Amino acid sequence: MEIPIKEGVFEYIGDGDKIQVIGTQCPTCSEKQFPPAEFCPKCSTGGLNKVMLGRTGIITSFAVVDTKNPFWKGEIPYTIVKVDLDGGGKLMSHLTGFDSKDVPIGAKVELVAHKAFTDMEGNDLIAPMYKLI
Repeated sequence: MEIPIKEGVFEYIGDGDKIQVIGTQCPTCSEKQFPPAEFCPKCSTGGLNKVMLGRTGIITSFAVVDTKNPFWKGEIPYTIVKVDLDGGGKLMSHLTGFDSKDVPIGAKVELVAHKAFTDMEGNDLIAPMYKLI
C-alpha cells in the first residue's frame, strides 16, 4: 500500500505521480513558506493562508548525504536540493533519478511523488521529490 510519508504535506493532482506541495502565504508581505507555518518568517504576521506551491523551479544548491541517519530509512547516498519555486517559495527535498554528485546548479526540476522507503508494515512511504526536466 502507498501512503504519504507525512499527512498534509502534498496532494495528488491528476493521474500518476503529479503532486503539489501545501504551503502558506503571508497576507501582509506575500511571502510563501514550506512547510506550512503559523507566522511569516519575513514579517512575523500570523494567520497565514494555505496555498498550493509551484511544481517546478530551479536548483540553487545541493548536498550529497552519504552517512547513515536514524531518521532516514531509504538508500544512501542521496542528494538533497534547494529549489527556488516558480511562483515563489523555496523547498528542499531529494533529487531522484540522478546519480552524479555534480548536480547542475540552475537546472530546472519538477516535483514528483516518489517512494522514499518501505516501512516495517510493508507500506511504501511516498514523499515529494524532484526530478530534472
